[in-house]
Amino acid sequence: ILSGGTGLYFKAVVDQYVFSSGKSNPEIRKRLKEEYHSRGKDYLYQLLKKCDPVAAQKIHPNDQRRMIRALEFFYLTGEPISSQQELTIKKNSPYNLVVIGLTMKRNYLYQRINDRIEQMLKKGLLEEVKSLLQKGYHGGLKSMQSLGYKHIIQYLKGEWDFETTITLFKRDTRRYAKRQLTWFQADKRVKWLEVDPFMDINSILNNICL
Repeated sequence: ILSGGTGLYFKAVVDQYVFSSGKSNPEIRKRLKEEYHSRGKDYLYQLLKKCDPVAAQKIHPNDQRRMIRALEFFYLTGEPISSQQELTIKKNSPYNLVVIGLTMKRNYLYQRINDRIEQMLKKGLLEEVKSLLQKGYHGGLKSMQSLGYKHIIQYLKGEWDFETTITLFKRDTRRYAKRQLTWFQADKRVKWLEVDPFMDINSILNNICL
């Protein structure tokens, strides 16, 4: 039984999957970062559109990390990262799968997201981020750029007030949930069940076991 996780984790477990090449070059990456800061994001984005228009459609100009990675890959290999990146081998899953997706009306989902964030704050998210920063885990680390952590860091740096921080934390989490739903809806193997906060859990379990 596999429960939860992102769409990519799910695909990595149940499908035969090829991940992008790990080729990298610190010098190329450093130069691209310098150009990003000196010439601006639009300059690098135009470069990306020329060498890999498919990737450019998927990468937002504000996403510095992915944009630089795509350009770095192209300069290293001469090939667009879109032709190499996270390619699924066109074979059936080796498993006899039963895939269940639970969904709910948007207003219920968003309320649950808001409640969850309030619980995270009550249980010490702010103090946790403070402690990590004090131990040297800076905001540039990938792990510190996840939802919630990056928002609290902005607050602690004085970039946002607390109300703005929580508003953006909730907004970005809703957007993330929407992207995940879009990912899973594209997988035709998923059998969707709509739930609501008042539903008896046993009726859901019965549907899954049918």
